[in-house]
Amino acid sequence: MKIKIFRVMAIILVLSMVVLYSSIGCKESAQEEITEEEVTEEEIAEEESTQEEIAEEEITEETVTISMSVWGAAFADILYTDILIPEFEKEHPNIKVEFSRFDEYWTKIMTLYAGGEAPDVMRNEQFYMGLALNADMLMPLGDFINGPDGIDMSQYVDGIYDAYSYLDDIYFIPAGVNNASFVYYNIDLFDAAGLEYPAPEWNLEDFEEAAKTLTSDEVSGFFWEQSPLLLYTLALGTGATVWDGDNKDEFLYSDELVEAVEMMQKWIWDDKITPPEVDAKAINESAALLFAGSKLAMFSAGGWLIPTIKINAPDLNFASVTFPVMGAKGPGGISGGTNWTMNNQTEHPEEAWELIKFLTSAESILKYWQMTYVETPASKLVLDNPEYTNIIGVEGNIPAITDEGEFERLLGIHKKVLEDGLFYNEMIGPYNIVANQFLGPLFDQTIGGTRGDAAEAVKAAADGIKESIEASK
Repeated sequence: MKIKIFRVMAIILVLSMVVLYSSIGCKESAQEEITEEEVTEEEIAEEESTQEEIAEEEITEETVTISMSVWGAAFADILYTDILIPEFEKEHPNIKVEFSRFDEYWTKIMTLYAGGEAPDVMRNEQFYMGLALNADMLMPLGDFINGPDGIDMSQYVDGIYDAYSYLDDIYFIPAGVNNASFVYYNIDLFDAAGLEYPAPEWNLEDFEEAAKTLTSDEVSGFFWEQSPLLLYTLALGTGATVWDGDNKDEFLYSDELVEAVEMMQKWIWDDKITPPEVDAKAINESAALLFAGSKLAMFSAGGWLIPTIKINAPDLNFASVTFPVMGAKGPGGISGGTNWTMNNQTEHPEEAWELIKFLTSAESILKYWQMTYVETPASKLVLDNPEYTNIIGVEGNIPAITDEGEFERLLGIHKKVLEDGLFYNEMIGPYNIVANQFLGPLFDQTIGGTRGDAAEAVKAAADGIKESIEASK
């Protein structure tokens, strides 16, 4: 802009000199001086070309390109590519953002990091954060947060960082909280059975009685999305401590873990409230389809599945509630969450920080919630915003929720869980991925077609996790 102004002023100065000399009657003398000093059109054009080249070089030097990657639902990509990234680039014309989504996200991220090519900014999930933390690939953000261009951390929901109290710095800024153990229930099936709807204060006995009543030749009473998440929900709900040690690097064998496995076995073989054709050890997409088809009365899953169920079964009449109270914990359930992190290999930390601040701002988080509603906003400012209930969805992709009653049935529990502190995340540690490798065989032996001894299976898994962690140090 300065170059253009300078160029215009130069031309105006030349023209004004012509007018000045011609107005005082010294035409011949002035003409001689102008002839000696006049800037020709060719010279002006040449100067303009030179200045434009300089301007282009300056713009090229000032523009920085940074990369970002996202983990999560693919249907949310349009929010980044069509809305948030263009808005950010408009606010920061010197920063360009390259967007990426990867198959096998965590394997790809770790491979790219090993080659020095990981994205500058990454959207991660807390259950998998240990991979990045153990690889020492994340930039500490404390200096950015507390610096002159920092952010007020009090705007985020209390308790999010509790699982990371062993760390010496902050390595992520939260975006959302994922309650991993909501219970979805089919309203029409409850009505047909003459049952009261579940409430946040319901207990395990209430739940089991309802599941048995709802089970028939055509309908199963209950199932779950992911066995590891249900195991943590049951174990922590009855008082288990999963991780111990200064760095949360000790996986503890406990009676509560054994009881949790035995409870799952009871539901499958004794109470027979689960669908027999569903693989209990897997991530149960088939169970989600059964629920969408009204063949499953209750379904334990993360809050992230609500838009997916709405897409697959737009006419399904269902609601969500917290997991039953089990004694050691009140109503609620285990929670993870998504967050934004910075690659410690980035060549543009200041620009990366600007992008993280933008993506975790109340304005951006509100848009993400309104369009995707896959996770509860981590920002108190969003939870308190009158627009929080305005779920607009994405036309032709994610259904909007315009009815107040439907919003309350499906999404009302999200805010209550955070405001009332009905979530716990102490099962999150740096070695969750290691643990999952051994929980798979545990489920094979106990609920995956055979009813093996729960205590032996849990002990074998705990020993294997311990040995694997020690070997990795």
